[in-house]
Amino acid sequence: MQTLLGLAALLLCCSRAHTNPVSTGACTLQPISLNSDVQVSYTTSRTIKGCVSNSTVGKDREVHILNVKSLTKDPFLHLSVSLERKAPERKVVLAIYSSKSGVVSLHSWPFKESSRQDSKQNGIVRAQVLIFEDGTEARQGNAPLSDNSEELVKWAVTTYGGITSYTELENPRHILFRLGEDASSPPDCHPQAGFNARHYLEAELLSSDVKTCTTNEMKEKEKEAHILWVRGPEDPSSWVTEVNVDVSCQNGEVPQNLQRMLILQSQPNMSWLLSLQQDMQIMASGNYTLRAIPIKVAGNNLPNTEQGLINRVLEMNYSIIASYLDIPSASNVTIRIQKCAPNNAISTTTATGQSVSLESKIRSELNLMKPWKCTNDSIKIVIPSYLIPGLNLPVNEVTLQDSNCKATNNGSQFVLMSLLEKCSTVVKDGIHVTNKLILTLVSPPQKIQVPFVCQIPVQDREMSLQLFHDPEFTSPSTTVLETNKVAYVQVQLRTKDKPELEQLECQLELAGQKPLPLVKDNNPWDPTVKILQPPEPTLDRKTQRFSFIYSPGEHQQAPPTAILLCRIALQYNSGNSTVLKKALKVTLQDSKLPPQNPGLGMGAVLGITFGAFLIGALLTAALWYIYSHTRPTAKMQPVSVNPPASESSSTSHSIGSTQSTPCSNSSMA
Repeated sequence: MQTLLGLAALLLCCSRAHTNPVSTGACTLQPISLNSDVQVSYTTSRTIKGCVSNSTVGKDREVHILNVKSLTKDPFLHLSVSLERKAPERKVVLAIYSSKSGVVSLHSWPFKESSRQDSKQNGIVRAQVLIFEDGTEARQGNAPLSDNSEELVKWAVTTYGGITSYTELENPRHILFRLGEDASSPPDCHPQAGFNARHYLEAELLSSDVKTCTTNEMKEKEKEAHILWVRGPEDPSSWVTEVNVDVSCQNGEVPQNLQRMLILQSQPNMSWLLSLQQDMQIMASGNYTLRAIPIKVAGNNLPNTEQGLINRVLEMNYSIIASYLDIPSASNVTIRIQKCAPNNAISTTTATGQSVSLESKIRSELNLMKPWKCTNDSIKIVIPSYLIPGLNLPVNEVTLQDSNCKATNNGSQFVLMSLLEKCSTVVKDGIHVTNKLILTLVSPPQKIQVPFVCQIPVQDREMSLQLFHDPEFTSPSTTVLETNKVAYVQVQLRTKDKPELEQLECQLELAGQKPLPLVKDNNPWDPTVKILQPPEPTLDRKTQRFSFIYSPGEHQQAPPTAILLCRIALQYNSGNSTVLKKALKVTLQDSKLPPQNPGLGMGAVLGITFGAFLIGALLTAALWYIYSHTRPTAKMQPVSVNPPASESSSTSHSIGSTQSTPCSNSSMA
C-alpha cells in the first residue's frame, strides 16, 4: 500500500497527469442530501453568526449561548467543555438552543479525577433552551424562544444581566468549548456574520453545501472526482489543512476497480497533509504530504473558478464529480465515502442516522478531544469508557503501540501513563512525540488504531514580546501604544535546539475589528511597518525587531485596549514544525494626527539663522551710511589757505608725510 502511494506521489511530482482532448459536456452541480453516500465534515472556528462581550466581567457568572441549527434527523451533539480557563469561584451558564429536538452529550474536559461518570446525555426540545449550570445541573427553559440571534442575546441579557458569548452553528457534530471571558471585549454583544470564535470554540460541522454532478457524455463510469476548495487558513499561524479520505462499506467490501481523484484548491502557500485509505490521483495547489510517506510533493497550477475546476476534471475523462465543496477555512476536512462493491451494495445506518464509518467516527472524536498530553519525560492519556455516548460503544481495552502498555479503568475512564523511552514511543527533534492508541471495543469486537502526535512543552524554549517608544530600545519597555506615532516591537526567542527556519508573524487585534496584520513570514505586511536591524544573536538567543504606526480610520475611535500577538514558526530538517505564541495586552493612548508641517528641521533652522544674520548686516550698513552722511560740518571743512606760519609749516609737514600725490607736492611749494 505504502509503495503504491509512494510511486503515485513521485509520479505526480515529476509529471502532469495525462489528459485526453474530449468534450467537457454538461455538468451542472446540484446539492446532495446529508444522508447520501458521500459526506464531508470539517473542523473550524468560523460561525454563522457570533459575538463576545465583557458585560459579565465582575459579575458572579459567565453566560454563553449556543444556537444550533440542525438539518439532520434526530441530531446528536457531542459537547466537550474545557474548564482550564475557568476561575474556580465563577459560576457558568451554558444555554443551548436547537432548531430541532435532539440529544446533547456534555463532557467536562479535562476529566476530573473521580469515579463518577463525567458524560451526561440530555434531551433538548425544539424552540427551547437546554440550560447547564456549572456543568452538572441541566434544566429545560420554560417558554419557547425565537431562533433570531438578536432575540436570543436579548433574552440572555434580560435573564442573567449580561452575556459572555453568542455562537450560531449549522449541523455541528462535535464542539470543543473553552470557558473564560475577556475584559477587553466590547461592552455589548452584536452578532456578526462569519464571526471567528477561535479563542474559545472549535467545532466539527457536517457540511450541507456539498454538491455533485454527472455527465452522460463520458464513457468511463468507473472514475469519480472529489473537489475541495478551502479559501484560506483557519489560523494565520498555520497554513496547513489536514484532509482525510475514508472509504468504507459496513456490510461488504469497497469497490477495488473505481478510480478516484482528489483536487485540492486554495491559496498558493497552503500546505496539505493527506491521510488516504486507498490509492487516489492527487492534484493540489501549493504542496502536499502523505502521512504514509512524509515527503513534500510540489502541487499543480489549478483553475481559480468553479467552472474551471469542473472542466479540468471532465477533460481527464472523469464522468462523476462525487463531491464539490467550497468553504472559507478549515483546519481538518474529512471526506467519508460509503460505497460497496456491486455484490455487497448494502448500506446500513448507524444510530445517529448517518451512514459513516465507525472507525472514522472514533478517530474524529479522539482527534477533537486530544486526550494525550506530553511532558518532558512522560505521556498521559485519559479516555472516557464510552467514547461516543448514544451509540453504546463501550471500550474494553486501551493500549499504546506496544500492547504491554495498558491503561487502567477506574470505572468512568481509562488512564494511561508511560515514560517517553518506553512503549515504542518515538521522539523527534526533542519535541514531537508520536505513538498509536489501540482501542478494543466490546461490541462490535474490533480493534481501532489512532496515530497521534503531541508536543513536549520544552522549558528551554522561551519567547518574549516587548513594546518600546524609542528606536534604540534602551528605555524601559511599555504597554502603552500611542496612536499615530511610531511604536517599536522586539521579539526574542531563546532556544537550545537548532531549527532550520524561523518565521515571524505579528498582528494587532482590536475588539470588534478585523486583526491588523503587521508582519508575515518575516516581511512587512502593512505599509507603516519597517523591519529593523536586529542586534547580534547570542549563543541561544535571537532577536527580531520592527516598527509600525497604528492609526484609527476616519471617524473611528481607538478602543481602550488591544492585543499585540506574535507567533514564531520553527521548522526542522526532519519536516516537523512547531509554533510559539506570545500576546501582549496594550493600552491605546489617543493622540491627534500630526499636522502637515509637524516641526522645523535643521535646514529651516539654518535658513532662519542666516536670514537673521543678513538682516542684521544690512541694518548695520544702513546705520553707518546714515551716520557718515550726517556728521557735524566742522569736521568736513577744507584746510585753510593762509594759516599762521607756525601752523602752516606744521600742517604742511603732516600732510606731506602722509600723501605723495602731485597735488600735495604742489601745495607744499
